[in-house]
Amino acid sequence: MARSGVQPILDFFERDPQFRRTAWMLVTPKSANEILKSSLDLEKLSAKGVEGMIREFHQSAAVKVVQRKEFMVALASKSRSTVASRLNLVDEAATAKRKLKEAGGEEDNSSGKEEKQLRLDGTALFHKDKLVGYMNDAETRGLLWILGDVRGGAVVAPCPDQEEGNVVFGIKTTKSQFTPSFNREKLKLHIEIEEEGTISEVSCAKLDISKPETIKELEKLKSKDIEDRIMQTIRTAQELKSDIFGFGDEFYRKDPIKWKKVEKDWGQHFSEMEVTVHVICKIRRVGMTSKPVIIEE
Repeated sequence: MARSGVQPILDFFERDPQFRRTAWMLVTPKSANEILKSSLDLEKLSAKGVEGMIREFHQSAAVKVVQRKEFMVALASKSRSTVASRLNLVDEAATAKRKLKEAGGEEDNSSGKEEKQLRLDGTALFHKDKLVGYMNDAETRGLLWILGDVRGGAVVAPCPDQEEGNVVFGIKTTKSQFTPSFNREKLKLHIEIEEEGTISEVSCAKLDISKPETIKELEKLKSKDIEDRIMQTIRTAQELKSDIFGFGDEFYRKDPIKWKKVEKDWGQHFSEMEVTVHVICKIRRVGMTSKPVIIEE
Protein backbone atom coordinates (compact mmCIF):
# COMPACT_ATOMS: atom_id res chain seq x y z
CA MET A 1 0.00 0.00 0.00
CA ALA A 2 2.81 2.40 0.91
CA ARG A 3 4.60 1.77 -2.39
CA SER A 4 1.44 2.40 -4.40
CA GLY A 5 0.74 5.72 -2.63
CA VAL A 6 -0.80 6.63 0.74
CA GLN A 7 -2.67 9.78 -0.38
CA PRO A 8 -6.14 8.11 -0.68
CA ILE A 9 -5.84 6.53 2.78
CA LEU A 10 -4.61 9.74 4.41
CA ASP A 11 -7.42 11.72 2.79
CA PHE A 12 -9.91 9.51 4.66
CA PHE A 13 -8.16 10.01 8.01
CA GLU A 14 -7.90 13.77 7.46
CA ARG A 15 -11.65 14.12 6.88
CA ASP A 16 -12.87 11.93 9.73
CA PRO A 17 -12.82 13.79 13.10
CA GLN A 18 -12.53 10.51 15.03
CA PHE A 19 -8.84 10.13 14.15
CA ARG A 20 -6.27 12.25 15.95
CA ARG A 21 -3.58 14.00 13.92
CA THR A 22 -1.06 13.17 16.65
CA ALA A 23 -1.14 9.45 15.77
CA TRP A 24 2.24 7.93 14.86
CA MET A 25 3.02 7.07 11.23
CA LEU A 26 4.50 3.57 10.89
CA VAL A 27 5.40 1.44 7.87
CA THR A 28 5.92 -2.31 7.98
CA PRO A 29 6.96 -4.83 5.30
CA LYS A 30 4.72 -7.37 7.07
CA SER A 31 0.95 -7.69 6.93
CA ALA A 32 -1.29 -5.94 9.47
CA ASN A 33 -2.42 -9.38 10.65
CA GLU A 34 1.16 -10.46 11.44
CA ILE A 35 1.91 -7.25 13.32
CA LEU A 36 -1.24 -7.20 15.45
CA LYS A 37 -0.91 -10.88 16.39
CA SER A 38 2.79 -10.65 17.26
CA SER A 39 4.23 -10.55 20.77
CA LEU A 40 5.97 -7.70 22.53
CA ASP A 41 7.91 -7.83 25.78
CA LEU A 42 5.67 -7.53 28.86
CA GLU A 43 2.67 -6.39 26.83
CA LYS A 44 -0.41 -8.43 25.89
CA LEU A 45 -1.64 -5.79 23.44
CA SER A 46 0.82 -5.16 20.61
CA ALA A 47 -0.61 -1.67 19.93
CA LYS A 48 -0.01 -0.61 23.53
CA GLY A 49 3.50 -2.02 23.44
CA VAL A 50 4.32 -0.21 20.18
CA GLU A 51 3.17 3.09 21.68
CA GLY A 52 5.43 2.63 24.70
CA MET A 53 8.34 1.61 22.48
CA ILE A 54 7.93 4.71 20.30
CA ARG A 55 7.95 7.04 23.30
CA GLU A 56 11.01 5.33 24.78
CA PHE A 57 13.01 5.42 21.55
CA HIS A 58 11.94 9.01 20.84
CA GLN A 59 13.35 10.17 24.18
CA SER A 60 16.68 8.45 23.51
CA ALA A 61 16.83 9.74 19.89
CA ALA A 62 17.36 6.22 18.55
CA VAL A 63 14.72 6.43 15.81
CA LYS A 64 12.92 9.09 13.80
CA VAL A 65 9.28 9.16 14.89
CA VAL A 66 6.69 11.14 12.95
CA GLN A 67 3.12 12.07 13.78
CA ARG A 68 0.46 12.20 11.08
CA LYS A 69 0.28 16.00 11.20
CA GLU A 70 4.07 16.24 10.51
CA PHE A 71 3.75 13.67 7.75
CA MET A 72 0.98 15.68 6.08
CA VAL A 73 2.93 18.97 6.26
CA ALA A 74 5.94 17.38 4.54
CA LEU A 75 3.66 15.70 2.01
CA ALA A 76 2.24 19.10 1.02
CA SER A 77 5.73 20.53 0.39
CA LYS A 78 6.88 20.89 -3.22
CA SER A 79 10.45 19.95 -2.36
CA ARG A 80 10.61 18.11 0.94
CA SER A 81 10.04 14.36 1.17
CA THR A 82 8.74 12.67 4.26
CA VAL A 83 9.61 9.67 6.42
CA ALA A 84 7.96 7.25 8.84
CA SER A 85 9.25 4.78 11.40
CA ARG A 86 9.72 1.22 10.18
CA LEU A 87 8.06 -1.45 12.32
CA ASN A 88 9.24 -5.00 11.76
CA LEU A 89 9.32 -8.49 13.22
CA VAL A 90 12.87 -9.29 14.29
CA ASP A 91 14.29 -12.73 15.13
CA GLU A 92 15.74 -12.07 18.58
CA ALA A 93 17.73 -15.33 18.75
CA ALA A 94 19.44 -14.69 15.39
CA THR A 95 20.20 -11.08 16.39
CA ALA A 96 21.74 -12.18 19.69
CA LYS A 97 23.94 -14.77 17.91
CA ARG A 98 25.12 -12.15 15.42
CA LYS A 99 26.01 -9.65 18.14
CA LEU A 100 27.81 -12.33 20.14
CA LYS A 101 29.88 -13.28 17.09
CA GLU A 102 30.70 -9.61 16.39
CA ALA A 103 31.86 -9.24 19.99
CA GLY A 104 34.26 -12.16 19.55
CA GLY A 105 32.35 -14.63 21.70
CA GLU A 106 31.94 -18.32 21.09
CA GLU A 107 29.34 -19.11 18.46
CA ASP A 108 26.21 -20.78 19.79
CA ASN A 109 25.24 -23.58 17.39
CA SER A 110 22.26 -24.74 19.42
CA SER A 111 18.98 -24.77 17.54
CA GLY A 112 17.03 -22.36 19.72
CA LYS A 113 13.39 -21.62 19.10
CA GLU A 114 12.80 -18.78 16.65
CA GLU A 115 11.35 -15.87 18.59
CA LYS A 116 10.20 -12.89 16.59
CA GLN A 117 9.46 -9.66 18.41
CA LEU A 118 8.09 -6.33 17.28
CA ARG A 119 10.85 -3.76 16.97
CA LEU A 120 11.33 -0.30 15.53
CA ASP A 121 13.77 -1.10 12.75
CA GLY A 122 15.04 1.92 10.83
CA THR A 123 13.16 4.48 8.75
CA ALA A 124 10.91 4.37 5.68
CA LEU A 125 11.61 7.01 3.00
CA PHE A 126 8.93 8.48 0.76
CA HIS A 127 9.02 10.42 -2.50
CA LYS A 128 5.79 12.39 -2.66
CA ASP A 129 3.28 9.89 -1.23
CA LYS A 130 5.04 6.68 -2.28
CA LEU A 131 7.47 4.54 -0.30
CA VAL A 132 10.81 4.35 -2.15
CA GLY A 133 13.11 2.60 0.33
CA TYR A 134 14.44 2.19 3.84
CA MET A 135 17.28 3.44 6.03
CA ASN A 136 18.92 1.25 8.67
CA ASP A 137 19.49 2.31 12.27
CA ALA A 138 22.91 3.89 11.60
CA GLU A 139 21.60 5.92 8.66
CA THR A 140 18.57 6.97 10.72
CA ARG A 141 20.92 8.36 13.36
CA GLY A 142 22.63 10.36 10.60
CA LEU A 143 19.23 11.79 9.65
CA LEU A 144 18.65 12.89 13.26
CA TRP A 145 22.07 14.58 13.30
CA ILE A 146 21.25 16.57 10.17
CA LEU A 147 17.86 17.64 11.51
CA GLY A 148 19.35 18.62 14.88
CA ASP A 149 17.02 16.10 16.52
CA VAL A 150 19.59 14.16 18.58
CA ARG A 151 18.69 14.71 22.22
CA GLY A 152 20.74 11.97 23.86
CA GLY A 153 22.27 8.58 23.27
CA ALA A 154 25.90 7.71 22.67
CA VAL A 155 28.64 7.48 20.04
CA VAL A 156 30.99 4.51 20.25
CA ALA A 157 34.44 4.77 18.65
CA PRO A 158 37.49 2.46 18.76
CA CYS A 159 40.46 3.45 20.93
CA PRO A 160 42.97 5.59 19.02
CA ASP A 161 46.21 3.74 18.17
CA GLN A 162 45.04 0.60 20.00
CA GLU A 163 43.73 -2.70 18.70
CA GLU A 164 41.29 -3.32 21.52
CA GLY A 165 38.78 -1.27 23.49
CA ASN A 166 36.34 1.55 22.83
CA VAL A 167 35.48 5.04 23.96
CA VAL A 168 31.80 5.77 24.58
CA PHE A 169 30.80 9.43 24.21
CA GLY A 170 27.61 10.84 25.70
CA ILE A 171 25.64 13.44 23.71
CA LYS A 172 24.30 16.52 25.48
CA THR A 173 23.50 19.28 22.97
CA THR A 174 23.54 19.56 19.16
CA LYS A 175 22.99 22.34 16.64
CA SER A 176 23.00 22.17 12.85
CA GLN A 177 23.27 24.87 10.20
CA PHE A 178 22.87 24.66 6.39
CA THR A 179 24.63 26.90 3.85
CA PRO A 180 23.28 26.45 0.28
CA SER A 181 24.88 27.90 -2.84
CA PHE A 182 23.72 28.09 -6.48
CA ASN A 183 26.49 27.29 -8.96
CA ARG A 184 26.32 27.00 -12.73
CA GLU A 185 27.51 23.42 -12.86
CA LYS A 186 26.06 21.92 -9.67
CA LEU A 187 24.16 22.91 -6.55
CA LYS A 188 26.18 22.81 -3.36
CA LEU A 189 25.24 22.65 0.29
CA HIS A 190 27.44 22.74 3.38
CA ILE A 191 26.29 21.33 6.72
CA GLU A 192 27.93 22.45 9.94
CA ILE A 193 27.09 20.70 13.19
CA GLU A 194 28.17 21.71 16.67
CA GLU A 195 27.95 19.13 19.42
CA GLU A 196 28.80 19.09 23.11
CA GLY A 197 29.07 15.91 25.10
CA THR A 198 30.88 13.85 27.68
CA ILE A 199 33.00 10.73 28.00
CA SER A 200 30.75 8.00 29.39
CA GLU A 201 33.06 4.99 29.26
CA VAL A 202 36.69 4.17 28.43
CA SER A 203 38.15 0.69 27.93
CA CYS A 204 41.46 1.82 26.40
CA ALA A 205 44.38 0.63 28.55
CA LYS A 206 46.87 3.26 27.34
CA LEU A 207 44.59 6.28 27.06
CA ASP A 208 45.28 9.15 29.46
CA ILE A 209 42.32 11.53 29.24
CA SER A 210 43.85 13.88 31.81
CA LYS A 211 45.96 15.36 28.99
CA PRO A 212 44.43 18.19 26.91
CA GLU A 213 45.97 16.79 23.72
CA THR A 214 44.19 13.48 24.33
CA ILE A 215 40.86 15.26 24.66
CA LYS A 216 41.45 17.06 21.35
CA GLU A 217 42.29 13.75 19.69
CA LEU A 218 39.08 12.21 21.03
CA GLU A 219 37.05 15.20 19.83
CA LYS A 220 38.42 14.66 16.30
CA LEU A 221 37.66 10.94 16.56
CA LYS A 222 34.06 11.63 17.56
CA SER A 223 33.64 14.27 14.84
CA LYS A 224 34.90 11.87 12.17
CA ASP A 225 32.50 9.14 13.32
CA ILE A 226 29.50 11.50 13.13
CA GLU A 227 30.58 12.88 9.73
CA ASP A 228 30.80 9.35 8.30
CA ARG A 229 27.30 8.52 9.54
CA ILE A 230 25.85 11.68 8.06
CA MET A 231 27.47 11.19 4.65
CA GLN A 232 26.18 7.61 4.45
CA THR A 233 22.67 8.89 5.22
CA ILE A 234 22.92 11.57 2.52
CA ARG A 235 24.17 9.07 -0.08
CA THR A 236 21.23 6.76 0.62
CA ALA A 237 18.69 9.60 0.34
CA GLN A 238 20.29 10.88 -2.88
CA GLU A 239 20.14 7.42 -4.44
CA LEU A 240 16.40 7.38 -3.74
CA LYS A 241 15.98 11.05 -4.83
CA SER A 242 14.18 11.71 -1.55
CA ASP A 243 14.95 15.06 0.09
CA ILE A 244 13.98 14.11 3.63
CA PHE A 245 16.22 16.83 5.09
CA GLY A 246 14.45 19.89 3.72
CA PHE A 247 17.45 21.04 1.65
CA GLY A 248 15.06 22.39 -0.98
CA ASP A 249 13.56 24.78 1.59
CA GLU A 250 17.05 26.12 2.29
CA PHE A 251 17.65 26.87 -1.41
CA TYR A 252 14.25 28.56 -1.66
CA ARG A 253 15.09 30.84 1.28
CA LYS A 254 18.49 31.56 -0.24
CA ASP A 255 17.12 32.76 -3.60
CA PRO A 256 13.42 32.24 -4.49
CA ILE A 257 13.98 33.29 -8.12
CA LYS A 258 16.79 30.79 -8.78
CA TRP A 259 14.85 28.15 -6.87
CA LYS A 260 12.06 28.34 -9.44
CA LYS A 261 14.49 27.08 -12.08
CA VAL A 262 15.26 23.86 -10.18
CA GLU A 263 11.95 23.30 -8.39
CA LYS A 264 10.32 21.22 -11.12
CA ASP A 265 13.15 18.65 -11.29
CA TRP A 266 14.18 18.94 -7.65
CA GLY A 267 14.50 15.19 -7.11
CA GLN A 268 17.15 14.98 -9.84
CA HIS A 269 18.96 18.13 -8.67
CA PHE A 270 18.95 16.79 -5.12
CA SER A 271 20.48 13.47 -6.20
CA GLU A 272 23.33 15.27 -8.02
CA MET A 273 23.96 17.92 -5.36
CA GLU A 274 27.43 18.24 -3.82
CA VAL A 275 27.12 18.06 -0.02
CA THR A 276 29.94 18.68 2.46
CA VAL A 277 29.79 18.13 6.22
CA HIS A 278 31.85 19.58 9.04
CA VAL A 279 31.25 18.47 12.63
CA ILE A 280 32.72 20.30 15.63
CA CYS A 281 32.62 18.24 18.83
CA LYS A 282 33.50 19.52 22.28
CA ILE A 283 34.02 17.22 25.27
CA ARG A 284 32.97 19.14 28.37
CA ARG A 285 33.20 16.43 31.04
CA VAL A 286 35.16 13.20 31.48
CA GLY A 287 33.48 11.91 34.65
CA MET A 288 34.86 11.45 38.14
CA THR A 289 38.06 9.71 37.04
CA SER A 290 40.63 10.37 34.33
CA LYS A 291 41.91 6.78 34.18
CA PRO A 292 40.14 3.71 32.78
CA VAL A 293 39.29 0.89 35.18
CA ILE A 294 41.86 -1.74 34.22
CA ILE A 295 42.46 -4.99 36.13
CA GLU A 296 46.11 -6.01 36.09
CA GLU A 297 46.88 -9.61 35.14
